[in-house]
Amino acid sequence: MAACTLISGRAQPEVTGVDVLKQHGAGLYGCMIAVAGDRSAARAAYAAVCRRLPAELLRYRGRSSLRSWFYGLGLRELRDTGKHTQTLRDKPARLQIEPLYPVGVRGTVAAVRARLDPQDLELLVLRVDRGFDWRELAYAELGQEVSELAVAAQIRTLRARLHGIRARIERTMARSRLNFNR
Repeated sequence: MAACTLISGRAQPEVTGVDVLKQHGAGLYGCMIAVAGDRSAARAAYAAVCRRLPAELLRYRGRSSLRSWFYGLGLRELRDTGKHTQTLRDKPARLQIEPLYPVGVRGTVAAVRARLDPQDLELLVLRVDRGFDWRELAYAELGQEVSELAVAAQIRTLRARLHGIRARIERTMARSRLNFNR
């Protein structure tokens, strides 16, 4: 029988750092590359998160999914160390856009996404590419030690931000099509 720990008043299976890395490590690392736009910056931030993971797991309270908690650790590490690079404007990051758009517009979409602010790109990658639900996004942004009111407010903010991002992308795509058709 698996060991259990009491977290937030309910029994949770004990999770090890190895379990977290097996389940979510590759996904987080890919997300960090997409957001940082630079493999070496993503690798350094990911390594720092992996080194801290055993200590951070002791603080995990189970209020959010393990995935959103772990992604939040990684993306905060990128932000805190200044590894959100502005090189995204110079070279498009390799993002998971292939299944989302027709072949004819993928290059334009990648270029538009590469010009987004790092925080907007992060939101787009987590919501669209990684399929995070709104609650997971809120916890990834805020951490676990927040009230339900703060989570609800953050969800509203994130939805409004994503709506604005999508509108900007659509306007840029429309202008791009007009220029292409000339």
